[in-house]
Amino acid sequence: MPSKMWTVMNDLDAVTSKICSAREILDCAIDRLQEHQYDKVEQLMYAVDEFLQYYLAEFDEKFQLAWKETVVKQNEENQKIAALFCNVGFDVSPSHSTSLNYLSAKYGL
Repeated sequence: MPSKMWTVMNDLDAVTSKICSAREILDCAIDRLQEHQYDKVEQLMYAVDEFLQYYLAEFDEKFQLAWKETVVKQNEENQKIAALFCNVGFDVSPSHSTSLNYLSAKYGL
């Protein structure tokens, strides 16, 4: 079973691909514009507008979940480690994140 982090990042990647497909519709509209097919351009523009409204809302949702699962959780873990080792003389500043990762792995945090 994939990890939660993998799942949220995969979901974010999937919605990003959807946004790229909306870009293809826009490219088709530009091609039709150059061919003076204005009715087709109008249809494609309405289509891309509908797709993007949905896809961007989905992207925002997936991005927030991915952010919470990666950045927020990593920050919480770093704070836990800092709290544990701050009193024993370890430098837990952000520039010493390698030390934090080592201590985290060593002590199972």
